[in-house]
Amino acid sequence: MLFEIYDYINYLFKSLWFYIKMNGWYLMFLSIVLFYVYVKYLKTMIMEYYERKEYEKRKKFDASVEEKYSKNIEEARRRAQERYNMNKHKYREEEEKKKKEELEKKIHNLDDKITKMRKMEGFKGVGHKVF
Repeated sequence: MLFEIYDYINYLFKSLWFYIKMNGWYLMFLSIVLFYVYVKYLKTMIMEYYERKEYEKRKKFDASVEEKYSKNIEEARRRAQERYNMNKHKYREEEEKKKKEELEKKIHNLDDKITKMRKMEGFKGVGHKVF
């Protein structure tokens, strides 16, 4: 039994080797043509197929993740919006406070100038005119 299998394998190998010896150049040119066709056309189609499959897997995964974490994402967005609104409100208050302080400072400076001018009204020196 073992010798029969060995003889059969030996026969297949010898017949295959005989076929390769007789048609070697044809097989080589055929393999070159097949390789060219594979590289030029089939490889791109196969790559596109696998990319499409990968995209579908990602899309399904993204849908499941979105389902799973949509509440958490919405909550995080809401908290971020609240922080933004609070910071915006604080910034506006600080800006208004700065503007009020600047206006008060300007008013104080104007009051000082007015009081100085009133004091100078009584002074009637030579060559001094108060407008």
